[in-house]
Amino acid sequence: MHNCFPSISVPPLDIKMEKNFQEPLSAGEEVTFTCKSFGSHPRAHIRWCLDGQSAISKDIVTDNGNVTTSYHQRRSSSQDDGKALECIVTNPSIPNFILKQTYMMTVHYKPEIMMDIRPSSNSIKEGSNVTIICNIRSNPVASRTFWLFQDKKILNSPNVFNEGANLFIQGIKRTDAGNYSCEASNIKGTSRAAIQVNVDYAPVCQDIEISAKHKREHNKDVANVTCNLSSNSENVTFYWMTRNSSSNHSWSTGRDSYTLVELDENLFELSCWGENAVGLQKSTCTFSFDDTTKAGYDVIFIISFVAILCFIIFLAFFRKLYERDQKDSDVESNEVIGLKDRGCGQMLNNCVKSKGTTTNNEYLSKFLSSEYSKITKNKNSSTIPERFSKVKMSEESEEMKVLLRCVKTENPRRIRSSQF
Repeated sequence: MHNCFPSISVPPLDIKMEKNFQEPLSAGEEVTFTCKSFGSHPRAHIRWCLDGQSAISKDIVTDNGNVTTSYHQRRSSSQDDGKALECIVTNPSIPNFILKQTYMMTVHYKPEIMMDIRPSSNSIKEGSNVTIICNIRSNPVASRTFWLFQDKKILNSPNVFNEGANLFIQGIKRTDAGNYSCEASNIKGTSRAAIQVNVDYAPVCQDIEISAKHKREHNKDVANVTCNLSSNSENVTFYWMTRNSSSNHSWSTGRDSYTLVELDENLFELSCWGENAVGLQKSTCTFSFDDTTKAGYDVIFIISFVAILCFIIFLAFFRKLYERDQKDSDVESNEVIGLKDRGCGQMLNNCVKSKGTTTNNEYLSKFLSSEYSKITKNKNSSTIPERFSKVKMSEESEEMKVLLRCVKTENPRRIRSSQF
């Protein structure tokens, strides 16, 4: 049985877009959009576009009479922020008829940083002005931005300062080469990006290295010499010059940093320098020769000199100790128990007085005074009488008894001869 009524095409009458999330979106969030078309015959065709481009997503289409529903699922990203998501409804039977609804996507995400440098990092020469640019995308806008050099925060100075998201370096130096970072933060998090800055500079002297000498023809001494330079450009040309008492001699070794030098007895200075694409080295490397250097740069002489010097110091030190011991010994030998000049009389007088021997005091004092007078009269004679060189006193004499009694009961104080 055939249907006699013709098929009637009816365009979509309405469209409705729905979403299952709270605004704004957060980057990485899974979301679902729903788009419904009403009253279309035959069934409406629904498609999705993001910012004018067909959206790559999973579509689920259902048809319930004259209502057609499409589900669009996606994981939001920072790239979706500010873009338009469109639901477009058409009826294949009615060309040029379109219904669409648009949703402006707002996505919050932490800062995304892209860095740039001017001039190019491959063409920065020492002394030039450099600008490092920190391009920041974020929603919401970054609330904090700062710069770091080698992971240390950069403080503004006359030569290095930042304006907004740009860092300016005026008259860049080779010590300014390194890693520069830009860090930005908002409520969604903190991000950091870095860029390596290379600075080309003219050669700078480090040192001249003299290696072991060897003999050449005519029994001449020759040394291997290396010119150590610091340079950020690999293409360096090396120049050399020797100076002696009569003339200067210079030459070039091209890309080689080493050469052979004859150790002439008149040679007293060697210089080297370099040149690269940036320029010529400002200060040359200079090595001054002395007798030990021309003799083979032997350190044995230096070691021997130091050893001899140490030995002399060692002998002087122990001689000083010996003299000090001798001096102490002489001082002790000159110490007497009150037996020099007036010391004898004073000591015995004090001893007798301390004992309180009144009967013998006067007698002993007179005896000692008379004996001392006799000694001093003969002091300048070449031969000392025996009775003064060795005084003999009998223990039975009154004087000796008093003296012995004093000595036994009280040890006399040792008196240095210098006290009298």
